[in-house]
Amino acid sequence: MTLELALTSNVQNSAAASSREDPIHRLVESGVPITLNTDDPTVSNTRLSVEYRVAAVAAGLAPQRLLEFSAAAAAASLHRQ
Repeated sequence: MTLELALTSNVQNSAAASSREDPIHRLVESGVPITLNTDDPTVSNTRLSVEYRVAAVAAGLAPQRLLEFSAAAAAASLHRQ
């Protein structure tokens, strides 16, 4: 199972107090495959490129993690149920 997370939306809807405190950190450390998403870009006023910037700058995730998120998205898109 791969989880889709939207850091900006999580802060906006109070699921996390900040991107640095987002559950993404615990999930990544637990080995859960993660993809970054925009949730609803018209409501959250964001784009996928912004979510990656938020992940790097505000959440403090390493560039290698960002590559892992992209790889997880590609792998999940190919998974057939």
